[in-house]
Formats: sequence, C-alpha cells, structure tokens
Amino acid sequence: MKKLLTTYWPGIFITLIAIAIGIDVYQDYGLSWDEESQRTIGIIFDEYIHGKFLNFDSFDLKDHGPGFEWVYLFIEKSFNITDFRDIFLMRHLVTYLVFVLCMFSGYVLVYALFKNKWLASFALIALIFHPRIFAHSFFNPKDVPAMSMFILSMAVARWAFAKGKLIPFLLLGILCGYGTAIRLTNIVIMIPFALFLLIDLTKAIKQRQKPWKVVINGSVLATGFMIMLIACWPALWDNPIKGFIDVFESNAQYGWAGDVLFSGTPIKATKLPWNYIPTWMFLTTPELWLLLAIIGIILLIAHIIEQPEKFIVNGVSRNFLLALLCFFLPLFMVIILNSVLYDGWRHMYFIYPPLIVIATYGLNEILKKRPKWMLYSLCALQVILVGVFMVKNHPHQQVYFNSFLSHEKDNLMKRYELDYWGASAKSALEWVLDHEQEAKVYADDDFHLFPVKNNYNILTKDQRARLTLTDDLDKADYYIEVFRTWEYRYHPEIHNVYDECVLGSPIFRIAKLR
Repeated sequence: MKKLLTTYWPGIFITLIAIAIGIDVYQDYGLSWDEESQRTIGIIFDEYIHGKFLNFDSFDLKDHGPGFEWVYLFIEKSFNITDFRDIFLMRHLVTYLVFVLCMFSGYVLVYALFKNKWLASFALIALIFHPRIFAHSFFNPKDVPAMSMFILSMAVARWAFAKGKLIPFLLLGILCGYGTAIRLTNIVIMIPFALFLLIDLTKAIKQRQKPWKVVINGSVLATGFMIMLIACWPALWDNPIKGFIDVFESNAQYGWAGDVLFSGTPIKATKLPWNYIPTWMFLTTPELWLLLAIIGIILLIAHIIEQPEKFIVNGVSRNFLLALLCFFLPLFMVIILNSVLYDGWRHMYFIYPPLIVIATYGLNEILKKRPKWMLYSLCALQVILVGVFMVKNHPHQQVYFNSFLSHEKDNLMKRYELDYWGASAKSALEWVLDHEQEAKVYADDDFHLFPVKNNYNILTKDQRARLTLTDDLDKADYYIEVFRTWEYRYHPEIHNVYDECVLGSPIFRIAKLR
C-alpha cells in the first residue's frame, strides 16, 4: 500500500481535487439538447425488456447505444428519484464522477509507460481539464462516457498484453464491448487489438512459443466483447449479426441533414469537408497540449519508421503505436465513410485520450534535450491560463476556443457554432429571475427555442413558479436565444438587454419585449 501511494499520490491528489470541484459545481450546468431523449432511450429499452413496449421495431432511436443509460436507470430506480430536476442533476454528477475516475486510469497508463509521475500528472490534468470536455463531462451522457471507457480500455490493454493472461483479456473484452454499447465508434479499438494478436500469433508460430496461448487470449477477448455488447444492447438480441449491420449502417450515415456553421459558412451536416474534425480539434484544444501532440506524432512516426520492430512486438512501445492507431483510424474512417457529424467534434472525443498519450510521448522526448524547468514552467503556464478561462467563464467552458483563432468581438459567432447544445439557456433563465420577481418567457415549438423549454424544467420549483413559458409573443416579457448556426432574432440595438459573452462573442442573448 505504501509503495502504491508513493507511486500514485500525485494522480490521486489531482483526482480528489477534480472530484471536489465537480461536487461543488455540478448543479450549475444546464440541460443539453439530447439529455432528455437519451434518457427516453434507456426507459424504452427497459420497458422492452419487461414486455411493456411492444412497438420496439418502430422505435427510431434503437440504433443509439444504451450502454450508459443502464447505469443512470439503475441509480434512478434504486434511490427512487422521481423529480425531473433531481433525475438530471444525478445524471450530471454520475457522468462527471465516472469521467474523472476513468481519467485516473490515464495516469496509471502513462506512469506504466514512462515510470514518471510528473509526466503522468501532466496527462491526467490534460485529460480532465480540457475546458470543453470538462463541461461536457456533466451534460453529455454519451460522448464523454464513451471516451471514459476508451481510455480505460487502453489502460487495461497495456496490462493484458503485458501479462498475457486470460483474466486481463476477458476484462478488456468486456470493457470494449461495453464502450461500444455506449458509442458504436468505440469498436475501432478492436482493430489494433486484432492486428497485435495476429502479429503475436505469427511470432509464436515462427518461434514455437505456445501459439495456442495467443489464440485463447484472442478468443477470450472476442467472447467478452460480444457477450457484453449484445447483453447491453437489446436491438441486437433477436438477430445479433443483422442487428449490428443495421446499427452500423445507421450510425455511419446518421439521418440528420441540418446545417452547421464551419469557418463562417453554413454547411449541411451531410456534406462536410474532410477537415471538419481536425479543424475543430485544432481550434478548441489548449495550445501547448496541441503543439506537444503534433511534436509527438512527428517523432513517434519517425521512430516507428526507424525501428518498426520495437513498436510492433509485444512490449511497452507498442502502446504508443496503439495510441497512434486509435487517433488516426477513426479520423480516416469518418472521412472515408463521409459520416454525418455535427456539434463540433464531440462525436470524436474518444480520440482525445490517445492524443494526450502521444502528447506525453512528445513531451518526454523534448525533456531529454531541453531544460526540464523550462518545459515544466510552460506546462504550468498553460494550466494556469486554462484554469483562468474555466473559472472566469463558468459554467460555459464548452465554448472554449484557443488563441489560434481571433477572439475579437463577434468573430467566433460569425465563424463557428458556440453553445450548440443549449446548456447555457439555464443561465439565461436565471438572469431573468435575478432581474424580475415574475416574468413570462417566450417559448413555443420553434426548434431554435428548444433549449429554453428544456432548461426551464431543470430549475428549482421556486424558480419555475416565478417563470411562465408562453407561446404568445404578444404576452411574453422576454425572448431568449442560444447561439447555434442561425443569426439572433433580436440584434443589440433592438430590445436587447443582456448578452452572455465568452471570448468576445455572445453565447446567448436576452431581449426584453414589454
């Protein structure tokens, strides 16, 4: 135990601080666009299991992975949580706690690779305190849990391939299957695993070193994966093969044809340029972490070319090849498949942990040739700058853009979507309550105004009693809009009473009508 604490104390300390921060602030975040529909998926699947939902074949969201919904539903039922606000606050806290604990596995992984607790601490801080992902770790019930399972799977993969025993491979298969049941994209991690096992099998046959052991480990991995995936996803129960093909085809070409704002131009989500995800990642990741990742990619590719066998055979260096494959394979796949993507790069958050492993590789290589104090000072400066932004703009860290994009007045609003999931509508409603004893807020079935209706329900009972939502514009006192792709209905010179600005652009606007 003493040795364990000596090795992991920085990671434990950072994790405990992150948990304390989360417990303090989790009630501050609003309800994101998809949260209620995501909960509906879990409820429908649960009713289907108990024979209460008979039209399952016509359920249009059965292709969405329900993996993490089972966790939410279990807690909701176990503690008999019935109030709408309490249900979603619970979900926010659970999502965050699972996220932080899984990111700790990133510390364990990086320490195992470098035997350096300060490099592991850098990785853990970069994983938890990416501003956008930090905010999403409360109100994103699918992309963040999928990302959490992905880094946990990478950590267990290192252990499994290092030990070569059945239990680690079984656990790895279960984790990968569960992650895929949350987000189908998580299945990509099985491609390098299959490749590594094939390499190990070929080597074992050539050297006559128990090839049957590799076959058994691979079989256990595949079995654990399939059992967990099918068990967590009722859409696969009747016909697993056909069901999986249907789910894959639906997710690869998801039928959302809305517009996204990209580089100042509205573009159909079905016709995105190949650089959509790389651009979003480049502009919304803290500068130093991004530069270290680029350096890490260049150096890692160069080292693989110089000594391919070192990275291909089963050893520590193979984990860097795994990170490289887990980062680039999904990017290539979405480009080749021309997948429908929107809302920035949230669908691809799971490739962020591999990128941080690569960034740590780059940092480690630079530390061999440059003064450590200088590099650690730069890392500390980046953490401070990120921390200042997160505190100053709480609870709207999801609108973070780095300094590679101008923060001049309204520039971000003209070029990219800001709070596309509408979580800041809660803050807008709270602003109205701070300035009115009672008020009527305009909200009808307009798609643009959905965040207002959505976040009204997560207010406290006393707050809801003081606000009235009305679909009659002539009777409304306030009109609230959250910026996504479309222009604001009311411009600053007309009725506008408040803009919530982040980095020079308004993420929501409040107009007073009466």
